Amino acid sequence: MKTSSFIILFCFLPLICVGQTKYFTINSQILQEERQVKLQLPRTYNSNQDQHYPLIVVFDADYLFEPIAGTVDYLNYWDEIPEAIIIGINQSKTRSDDFEIGKTRFLPKRKGADFFDFVEIELIQKLKEKYRIADFKLAVGHNQSANFINFFLLRESLLFNAYISLSPIFTNKMPERLKTAFKTKESKVFYYLAHAQADYETVKKKVKPLADSIGKIENPNVKLSYDQIEDATHFTMVSHSIPKAFEEIFRIYRPITPKTYEEKLLKSENVIEFLEEKYIKIEDLYALEMPYRINDILFAAKAIKKKEKWDALKDLSKMAKKSHPNKILGPYYRALYFEKIGKPKRAIKFYESAYSYESVGDITDDFVLKKANELKETFGY
Repeated sequence: MKTSSFIILFCFLPLICVGQTKYFTINSQILQEERQVKLQLPRTYNSNQDQHYPLIVVFDADYLFEPIAGTVDYLNYWDEIPEAIIIGINQSKTRSDDFEIGKTRFLPKRKGADFFDFVEIELIQKLKEKYRIADFKLAVGHNQSANFINFFLLRESLLFNAYISLSPIFTNKMPERLKTAFKTKESKVFYYLAHAQADYETVKKKVKPLADSIGKIENPNVKLSYDQIEDATHFTMVSHSIPKAFEEIFRIYRPITPKTYEEKLLKSENVIEFLEEKYIKIEDLYALEMPYRINDILFAAKAIKKKEKWDALKDLSKMAKKSHPNKILGPYYRALYFEKIGKPKRAIKFYESAYSYESVGDITDDFVLKKANELKETFGY
């Protein structure tokens, strides 16, 4: 495959607003032709100028882009996954050339090798120059493209950190190569593999044994997920598996749920450490530095109260103030900390200071003033 650099010309059609799909043409010097590409930027892209976003590259974008883009937009609305920049490569007229594989070594050959280099050298590099892309990149493919994206995984230096492989039509040697790669990878990788219950026999014949094998691989750097989609075909499985794939890949990113609270947070020895480690993992895995969610702070406070670990409220107050300086949570938890350790005067001071901050749920300005007045009456201040 080529290793030299090329200049790429991006010819943008009139752009429409962020959050919708943009269409533009790439004049590729590697492919010696123009390629049609789709792009969707996050809704906050213009308003959040300091934020860098994960990149999702969709192959077979002529039919796969819209299901991916719609799912990402929906799941992000509920903060189940992060916002992402989504790029799609249309391949309706070039699919057979793009995925050309040699019959001896079973690696990308001629036009297939050119397409591989086009993605790595031209497309991704130019996107990184033009857009605020984080270090977390995800590839999505179906059918032949689900096989092709694995060639990026086989490289020692990974272009993509995560892979969604939907009903792949594996070429010869690919399953064995993947097993070897999963055993030896020293970089963190997410890999989601799925096929349909009523899939092509050629798909099931190779995918199911691979799934059984990789399920036994113990490599802490690799997170492997596998699904057989019931009552689905080679094509209908796509709409079923896409949300499952994103759920698996971004499981650690998700906000704390009541189930997580009961099964993990409440049973943790140190609530603050549990919360800190969650966000350290988010930054480490997804290259995202983000403030502590209000949802997660509230669940942490609930656990602290349940466990009566009042010293932790002081640390939680600092976390809340740093992440949400205009919200009431910082001074409120500081006040509650002093109240619980028996320092009512200082508690009153912080309850009253919390009055000017923005309310969060039931923690309102009226609520904190009521708390201050109750302490005054109790202790005769």
